[in-house]
Amino acid sequence: PELAHLGRAWSHAPQSLALLLRALPPSRREAFYDAATAGQDLTHSSLSTALLDVLPRRRAHSEARRMAAQAAERGASWATVLDAVAHLPVAEARERLLAATRRPAAEDRALAYPLLVRNAARSGDGAAVALLLDDLQRLRNEQEPVRSPALAALAALPPGLFAGADPALLDRIVTDAVEARDSSGRTRHALCAL
Repeated sequence: PELAHLGRAWSHAPQSLALLLRALPPSRREAFYDAATAGQDLTHSSLSTALLDVLPRRRAHSEARRMAAQAAERGASWATVLDAVAHLPVAEARERLLAATRRPAAEDRALAYPLLVRNAARSGDGAAVALLLDDLQRLRNEQEPVRSPALAALAALPPGLFAGADPALLDRIVTDAVEARDSSGRTRHALCAL
């Protein structure tokens, strides 16, 4: 019974609640989250991607939709909205994430590429990762501050997700990164991990 009290006490601290949820078996997380937040007005709650990462996929999708809509309504930055969008199913999020990778500022693209990669990874679908590798061919023309975070995110993907991908696409990404004039140690470290 103390666990439920602790959940309610930590419900206003999303990072702490996420740690507690992660300690629970996945089958209990959704009900526990509902119990911990019962009676609270979540309309103005801030985005917590840590919570979205530990909730069951279906519930994380509905919470991400709510959080993205609320962030947009209150005029939050595009990056905050996109962070929630990145937790949606690939079919629902991909176009918005790709559009963000085409933003004019390199800093913006450096934020958007890892979100695109993690969105494909969250799907657990090899076909989504195969499509992602095709999308990442554009890294050839990117600057190092954009390329490095994208490759670091790609290196964090579980290896099994690459099973259905065309090895030539991955080879092209690696070759382009190594041959880039501004290739850095961070990029090479990400490539080693990959």
